Amino acid sequence: MLQGIEMKIEELFSRDMRYEMRERKPSICSPMSKMLIKEQKSEPAKFENKVLTYLFENKNALGIEEVYALEKMLIDAAIKLFGGKLILIEVKYALNWRNCCNARVEFQRFIGEKLYENLPIDKFPERALIVFDHFSGDWDRKSKAHTLKNGWNFFYEEEKILRKKLPTIPVDIAQLTEKGLDNPLLRLA
Repeated sequence: MLQGIEMKIEELFSRDMRYEMRERKPSICSPMSKMLIKEQKSEPAKFENKVLTYLFENKNALGIEEVYALEKMLIDAAIKLFGGKLILIEVKYALNWRNCCNARVEFQRFIGEKLYENLPIDKFPERALIVFDHFSGDWDRKSKAHTLKNGWNFFYEEEKILRKKLPTIPVDIAQLTEKGLDNPLLRLA
């Protein structure tokens, strides 16, 4: 027999759930005029610096007008393309299902909490991009039925479903390699 807190399951659905609001420190969003590399110890933090440096140093070739480094805003960066589109950027060192879900939630919260209003451009984000170093777990394997690693297929299979069901912006993935940003699915099209 249960002792202590007794609650019927139905009570969970009938209450206006509350949570403790956290105090947010002031958000920091600044156009990058030069890359300030912070000394990082962890591989994921080093990779985030690598991605921001790559985007900044190659912005003209990538069609980027401005790169915004974000702090305390749920996501890592935003870019404004020359055509004016605002793209949200989340960096994940190892991409798998869990990290992918985490990035999608971060994008949704960024939009839901209207943090894009803290950016120095008056635009609603049109797309989001997850930049990663490598796949991990079952996303790093390749089935006999596919030419690419599972991660590419798993991500876009889920994205196709989500684009139909959820009112959110489209999300894509790109791997940062020695040659630059890559998505091998573009070569298959």
